[in-house]
Amino acid sequence: MEVNNWLLINLGNGGGFVLDITNWDMLFGSTLWNIWLRRNAVAFHVYSDRRESVLEASLRLQKDCLTAANRALQPAYGLQVAVDERCMARSLV
Repeated sequence: MEVNNWLLINLGNGGGFVLDITNWDMLFGSTLWNIWLRRNAVAFHVYSDRRESVLEASLRLQKDCLTAANRALQPAYGLQVAVDERCMARSLV
């Protein structure tokens, strides 16, 4: 199988590769992204004190993406301000 087809299948459905395809596309994409980041960190000698594995970082990113997607589906009654995890989100009404 060609790499392009493999990527398209996994980012689309992944049913031919995994038993539980629930949110597989997000986990697969998150894993590829974290492998890419680690590869670049090694190639460009970027030091990181982060000690989580690629899988742990990918699962965290998948969870963050699912949380953001679920929030986007909820009706907004005011302007929502997106902030990082060090801050609390506030609704401006």
